[in-house]
Amino acid sequence: MEKKELNKLLNMIAKYKYFTDEKRDKIFSYLEEYKEKEPFYYHKNIGRICALFGPLDMAITHLNTAKELDETNPSVYYELYKCHIKNNDFESALDNLTACIKADGGVHNFELPIMMLRSLVDMDLDSSGMDSLDILRLVQENISYYFDDFRQKLS
Repeated sequence: MEKKELNKLLNMIAKYKYFTDEKRDKIFSYLEEYKEKEPFYYHKNIGRICALFGPLDMAITHLNTAKELDETNPSVYYELYKCHIKNNDFESALDNLTACIKADGGVHNFELPIMMLRSLVDMDLDSSGMDSLDILRLVQENISYYFDDFRQKLS
């Protein structure tokens, strides 16, 4: 599959969250041809798909590999931050969001999401009554407030 068509498909899946095991396997097979010739592209996109639909440990593994291949790409840190929120690992989420900001070069204002994550690092999640998806939604809403087009620019 041509890379341009594959990018459209990947963005559509991420936007509409429409996915089946059959579609996942097909996407993975399309991406397989990029494993050797464009390893960053391969690992970033396998990580993105797994970040959305699981398994999270596979997402984190591929995203960390992508990060090793290109430490300047903010979208990798952004995807890792979301994975760590889902895993209730707020310290790692904060580290990755901080790295995302650094890689972003100050284009977007992350002050409120960073403050929220710092609070979550110190908060006892069990007594908060919130689960990781509630927290991810809350942080995402605040991030979206500051930059609606962030994902589009990073994809």
